Amino acid sequence: MQSTRRWKLLVQLIKASKLVPAVRPLLSNKARYYTVEWDRERKTYDYFLSTLERLIRSVYSGLLGGEFIDITANLIQGQIFQAYEQAWLDDGNLLPMPSFLEQAATQAVLNQFSFVDQLYRDIVDARVDNTPLEPLIGRAPLWANRFTEAQSNANALIALEMGGKLVWRLGATEEHCGTCAALDGIVDYAVEWTGRNLHPQGAPNASLECGGWRCDCQLLPTTERRTRGGLAGRGF
Repeated sequence: MQSTRRWKLLVQLIKASKLVPAVRPLLSNKARYYTVEWDRERKTYDYFLSTLERLIRSVYSGLLGGEFIDITANLIQGQIFQAYEQAWLDDGNLLPMPSFLEQAATQAVLNQFSFVDQLYRDIVDARVDNTPLEPLIGRAPLWANRFTEAQSNANALIALEMGGKLVWRLGATEEHCGTCAALDGIVDYAVEWTGRNLHPQGAPNASLECGGWRCDCQLLPTTERRTRGGLAGRGF
């Protein structure tokens, strides 16, 4: 009974914080922790990917119309903001996200909105012209990568603000470009990574041989010792 009541309360808190964003900073640290943990379970790269694929298929089959644009825009906003808040929480913070992260998340969302209309038009054109669905589904991982990208960006901003260090970790893809492979395991201060404009994803990313398009590497906060010579010592 107690767990059922807690679950109902949690759902109410989440609904309130979504309907009225100003509510979220007023929640207790514990309440905010549980709302973020609940979001964490349903907002990931895999969730983003599967949801977007389903939306694309629905438009292509004629089951979904222009509302695709608003639904996808809301999906992007929820995913990116959750990625930033998750990075903040994982860093050991229970207070609301600071303004520098809020502003970065907002800008990341706005950067993606302009492409949603084009995606919708492309799907409709493909349906009308009876061209294959597969190339459109093939775009979904590029969009889903925005979640991973947002987490790396948030990690970098937090470490930069706190004077911390970051380590480059390869993603799960079987093949990596020469740049990502060379960066794997390097530990340096966030200011050094930022100063050299070295970061995963962010396509088109001129700093990476892969261009960042299908990159799933990450820059993660770390307390490991700085790599001897840092990035400069490795030729970056």
